[in-house]
Amino acid sequence: MANTWLWPVLKRLGAFTVTNGPLIWAWLKDHPDVLETIKQAVVSLTKSTGKQLGAIRETLAALRAQIDYLRDSADDDEERAQAERWSKALFKLESAVALIAVQPTADELRQLRARVDELRGDVLSAYVREQIEDAGGTDALARADRSELPPA
Repeated sequence: MANTWLWPVLKRLGAFTVTNGPLIWAWLKDHPDVLETIKQAVVSLTKSTGKQLGAIRETLAALRAQIDYLRDSADDDEERAQAERWSKALFKLESAVALIAVQPTADELRQLRARVDELRGDVLSAYVREQIEDAGGTDALARADRSELPPA
């Protein structure tokens, strides 16, 4: 399948994908440069899904890049504040990795991976929206927010 990279993001975007996926996908197909940028971010964020510390560290590094982008491209105080909250959550996760690095238990790794995956889903959803916004796709997002379907 040509879009195998897309399935991990759909799974992580959850309800956003269910309600907005067709609208956003239609817009992205008309903007392949934005689609490629999002694809690269998705691949980066989803290539390390294991519960080992190395895989978790890779995910955290990829998240750092996405959070930095979101903070730098924030359009208002609310977006900046959200990016700062994600940055603080990421710092806590990085600190947790350092604390358990010597000999983590399976339960610690499972809990850490769950927290990382939750943050990854939130950041990835915001990243997709921001990439579309920054490329001028605000009409597609506005329609998606109103759950309007494009004309057939």
